[in-house]
Amino acid sequence: MTHAVITFLFDTELLPFAEVVELPASKGKQRWSRDPEDDRFIRCAQAGKCARLIAGDDGVLSLKRVGKVAILSPAEFLAMLGEIDGP
Repeated sequence: MTHAVITFLFDTELLPFAEVVELPASKGKQRWSRDPEDDRFIRCAQAGKCARLIAGDDGVLSLKRVGKVAILSPAEFLAMLGEIDGP
């Protein structure tokens, strides 16, 4: 897949569904992952009331779920889409 195709797909298939969220100020930020930098993605998913967080980082993936947010690898997410869309 070329860069132009990826850019086109991102702009037409992903961005229209994106939403900017503000992270609430938190005192004593809760930690979930081994790397505190990864926690910001979990906080974003929670602030956006996401059902799923797609991650490639083993530290984040090992969590499986944080609250209502299921954490999936790209392969798990694509497999789940196949099950939803059906044959």
